[in-house]
Amino acid sequence: MKMLKLIGMRGWGQFRLLTAAIIALSASFGAFAEAAYIQSDGANTINTGYHASGKTKISVDFQMTEIKSGNDCLIGHYNAGATVTCLIYCPNTTSIFAELKDGTHEGYAKMIVSGSTTTLAGSDTKRHTMVIDAPGERADLYDSSGNPEAYYEFPEAWTYNNTSTWPLLLFGASADTAGTPKQAVKAKIYGVKIWETENGVTSLVHNYVPAMKGGYAGFYDTETGDFFSNAPGTSAAFTYGGELLEVEDDPYIENDGSAYSAIDTRYFPNKRTKVEVDFREMTLAKDKDIPFGHYSTADYSLLIYRPLNLNNGTAGTYKLVAKDLGYNGLELSPAVSVDTRRHTAVIDIPGRHVEMRAPNGLVQGSASLASKTDWSWNFNKVTCPLMIFGHSTDAYGNSNQRIPKGRIYGVRIYENAKDDGSGAWTTVHDFAPCLKNGVPGLKDSVTGMFISGGNITASDNTPEEDETDAYIDTTTAGAEISFDTGYKVSSNTCIVCDFRPLKQKAEQSFVFEAGDGSSANDSGKMFMRMYANGTTGTGGISYACGGDQYKRVYPDDSGKEEIWFAPNVRRTLTLDAYKGKVSVAMYGKTVSERTLSAAARVPNPSSTTLKILSNANGKVNCCMARLYSFQIYEEGSLVREYRPYVNNGVIGLKDVKGAGGFITATANVGVLKCGGAIEGRKDAYIQNDGKTILNLGYKAKTSSRIECDYQWLSLTKSTVICGAWNDYVTGIRYCCWNNNGNSGKIQFIFDGNSKAHQSTPDIIADLKRHTAVMDMKNRQLAYVTDGITNSVAVSSEANLTNSPDCSHEMGVFGGIPYNESMTSYARVYAVRIYENDELIHEFLPYKSGEVVSLRDTKTGYVATKTAKSGVTNPAWPTIGGKGVDGGEKWIVEPQAAVTLTKTGEPKTIIANAAGAVSYKWTKNGEAVEDGANGELTVSWEKRRTGNTVDTYTVTPVYNVFGTEVDGEPKTVEVTNAPLGMKVILR
Repeated sequence: MKMLKLIGMRGWGQFRLLTAAIIALSASFGAFAEAAYIQSDGANTINTGYHASGKTKISVDFQMTEIKSGNDCLIGHYNAGATVTCLIYCPNTTSIFAELKDGTHEGYAKMIVSGSTTTLAGSDTKRHTMVIDAPGERADLYDSSGNPEAYYEFPEAWTYNNTSTWPLLLFGASADTAGTPKQAVKAKIYGVKIWETENGVTSLVHNYVPAMKGGYAGFYDTETGDFFSNAPGTSAAFTYGGELLEVEDDPYIENDGSAYSAIDTRYFPNKRTKVEVDFREMTLAKDKDIPFGHYSTADYSLLIYRPLNLNNGTAGTYKLVAKDLGYNGLELSPAVSVDTRRHTAVIDIPGRHVEMRAPNGLVQGSASLASKTDWSWNFNKVTCPLMIFGHSTDAYGNSNQRIPKGRIYGVRIYENAKDDGSGAWTTVHDFAPCLKNGVPGLKDSVTGMFISGGNITASDNTPEEDETDAYIDTTTAGAEISFDTGYKVSSNTCIVCDFRPLKQKAEQSFVFEAGDGSSANDSGKMFMRMYANGTTGTGGISYACGGDQYKRVYPDDSGKEEIWFAPNVRRTLTLDAYKGKVSVAMYGKTVSERTLSAAARVPNPSSTTLKILSNANGKVNCCMARLYSFQIYEEGSLVREYRPYVNNGVIGLKDVKGAGGFITATANVGVLKCGGAIEGRKDAYIQNDGKTILNLGYKAKTSSRIECDYQWLSLTKSTVICGAWNDYVTGIRYCCWNNNGNSGKIQFIFDGNSKAHQSTPDIIADLKRHTAVMDMKNRQLAYVTDGITNSVAVSSEANLTNSPDCSHEMGVFGGIPYNESMTSYARVYAVRIYENDELIHEFLPYKSGEVVSLRDTKTGYVATKTAKSGVTNPAWPTIGGKGVDGGEKWIVEPQAAVTLTKTGEPKTIIANAAGAVSYKWTKNGEAVEDGANGELTVSWEKRRTGNTVDTYTVTPVYNVFGTEVDGEPKTVEVTNAPLGMKVILR
């Protein structure tokens, strides 16, 4: 089977697929897909929801696969003897009928072969097309090639003038207003079209094309964007064949069925509430799972949607519940079977009505109560919020673990202006699938709130948006990340941490800790910790404070339901020794609060400083998370507030109160990521993996001054950041001597005898961003950090070489020749080289295709890469950031306008923006496919009339803090010189 794939989405009650291309493809069924069909086994039917009238014309492309006795119906609605109009096509074993009637059976006729009285047998299993035209009072039958086979003209006196109250079915006939099927047929349908005639104008209103969506076969209506599959009461899937249209499923999120995958909406229903839940259960392995709702065995009202009676794998029927006690719910009529198909549950409390709908909005089953007193609501006691993937059992949104594995396409919550539902409806929440910086969840378009749960995934077509709140992401496999605040907590301290765990380890994960927790070592000093108990790999949130050791956080002191440490769920943890409270909040609302014991308050400060996202020693069981903020209070007053910040390219935390300054990770700083509206510098850089060296192609002279703007990412060994490396050949270098993991001093070497010159005062090697300056001409060494310059003059000319040039070219991330043991793991922002105080080379971050290097803006030279012997293809560095020193180094060559002639050669426009990872080109506003690497070749084009000038615009794309952003565009005008005029005199 082949598929023609349609990318798009209908959306949660909002969107329709763009269908222009599909309509063009399917102008005729044969043109769209000659052999595409949906086949029924005699049990499956499809409810189109369409109500035929005297304006209706229907075309059905079909093929019978088996003839059963009796009036089996291929398409129609049927009500024998009643005064309801019907339009059906009905075969039996002897004849094929086209029927139009109004209750007196007018228009009931066999199909007669044109020009004769011969009937077409109903046992015919060839492919045909039947057209029934009510306005034209005629029916026609065609063969598979479109040739006429038979026709019938209905009597002029027939009275088919009303609109049917029953919907039109495919593969059967509807027997009531709900579309209950009868007289199902075994057949293939290749397509159905429906027209309506109004004031003499006939328009196509429905075009049903065989299609696949969400793993189910059915028909896609190219006119409306609706998808139709099995009708209520039919669970077996259709068979199909040919070149089906594949319609992409609507965006959804999916859970794994685990206890911590439930999502709290934070909404508490009331007597004016109505909810709509668009869902699909993926497995039916457990009994009484609840896709949505809240529940309490106490005298609380509840609003849940749930299946019942799943015993031994046998599915029962869905019930929609709205009561104050128990599981009793309204029985849907007709019953809607528990299955793995998509449904929308609607519970309308003020209207005392519930119903189940298909994805296209058709009602599958419903139920209502006659009077308001039939529901014994006590809404003053609603204390449980509505949950998605499960139901809550308390005010904190905890679930009783009746959680199915399923998908959610959307959730809407309304409130009515009146208790009886007769007033205006207001949408209070409209949750739709969303990826927020890669985190799957639901975005409320009304409030802007984003909610998620643990182990949630999303469909590939789920909309994405960037997180607006600034964050640091520490989720890197194998990396232990810790931030040391340098702060010692006491009995007056309160800690507030806003974070989202992104991965849960099998062992404990520490959110923060101060003190080692050992009574022998602490000797009565304060100990504070919040962490996840990792015994199961999921764990609940636990805490320790002073004498309260190894306590779990429960919604209250009952200890019945702990708060899960669920991945991807953003929470704010508060441990307040001063007020004696520990709490957990979500989306600004407290979901748990417990009281610390008197033993929790220890008067003496902690023995070790407070670490963030790790234990007190900062080395093990680090929490892999997204950190938004970290606050420290003393006696109720905020003393430190750490926010994500990028300081000179280094990702870390900045105390916006000032006292704590800027701190970064104690190790593995190079693997940190960040995003959101984070503050800090965004300068472009290239980053090495500690193995590759770039060759600048320059040999230093005694008149040279080299300036290197860089940042080490690791200090595990002695490394060279830039230089010509050879103890016995004239060269220049500077390196970080680092012994046994302890950072040493910065040294500069620029003589053939390898005499090191350290800055004065001493500069200890660190992970900050620096600019190192080696001025050979003036015998000066300088180090610039955070705008402060440390410099030292070389006291003796004897320390300088008398050779005019170094013997080796300079390398970046290491020295030339290659020395693997001295290669740096670092970032380089720029290298500038002067001779006699004149800038002759400026190397800036550059990317073209796979090449990531430094490019000389003066000459266009791109630094080559080198590696140790035996390595033939070392990896290029990676690139990030935008511009240089707070601005953009943005060049488009040629700068002047380009003129092209017919006889001239094509010309290349070269774009180079420091730090750009790709480029976007347009020509006169239209996208140009070529040029992603920054080079675009243009050729002369013949112009018959109009302007000969084309405007090309190029926009650099940068990777800033892990997010791609567009830079400022630049334009180049390209003129196609006219051929001129040739005059011939005779």
